[in-house]
Amino acid sequence: MSYLGRTQLKSSDIRNAGPTTASGGEAYVDATWNAPNIQSLIFTINGVKQATNSYTIGGTPTRLTLAGGATLAASDIWEIIGINDIGTTITPADGTVNLAKMDAGVVTSGYFLKTDGSSLSWSEVDSVPDLTTEGDLYKNYKEFTSDHTTPVDSDSNSFLLGPIGVSATGSVTWTIEGDVDIL
Repeated sequence: MSYLGRTQLKSSDIRNAGPTTASGGEAYVDATWNAPNIQSLIFTINGVKQATNSYTIGGTPTRLTLAGGATLAASDIWEIIGINDIGTTITPADGTVNLAKMDAGVVTSGYFLKTDGSSLSWSEVDSVPDLTTEGDLYKNYKEFTSDHTTPVDSDSNSFLLGPIGVSATGSVTWTIEGDVDIL
């Protein structure tokens, strides 16, 4: 009897770790991603699919630990295949998202994302100084390398202290909106 009707088509994200030859004595192997659950994995040793009760998963990225104290023998070949249906949440493994893949997104007010060229970290924005407290300073513009507009708050005192340099190829426009004394 033939099947009448249509089945729902699904797209999947398929990932692979291995095949890798064991050196012997390993009680666990690591995937390069975070598996959402054990059912999303196919784990083989020497081409034989392992039952899901023969290992456990955990960690970030996902680590498969052999059950019952079992270990891999030297020259065992293991492989992990992960299948996630599109729409399933996939969390990237630690250290796998680079600057090109980053979106600043939304973060708690008062913090910014900074880099030293090789790593990212959140840093708290310095508060606006209270100029009535001894030792608080206001930082001034030092140099402009592109067009810049300086808004001046009409109900506050404002000034710019020089020297202020312009360092750019071609012309740079500096617009001051409001009244300000330049010293």
